[in-house]
Amino acid sequence: MALAVSPTPADQNPECCTVPAPRTATPTSYARPTCRAGDPRLPLWLVTMPTRLGSSGVGTQTFAVRAATVPAAIATATARALSHQAVQHRRGAKIDPLGARAVPFH
Repeated sequence: MALAVSPTPADQNPECCTVPAPRTATPTSYARPTCRAGDPRLPLWLVTMPTRLGSSGVGTQTFAVRAATVPAAIATATARALSHQAVQHRRGAKIDPLGARAVPFH
């Protein structure tokens, strides 16, 4: 599948953050007890994760999530990326949550 416009590397965006997940991290380990994911008072983040289909197909999948921090946004997006609906959307391509990048939505 060819893209009409080649993607821009997220590293060129000064607002882009890469946060490695701790080895003991779970999607709920970042959650604050006073805030719930999806709370409209929380900032909106765009979390993009690289995908791979077979040996030559590469791409990304982006999730819009509300979270208090970048690690919480990545954890929420990771949980969504592992859902059956997200796997169907990317037609079975493998996703790499460790390569996730989060930027605030303005």
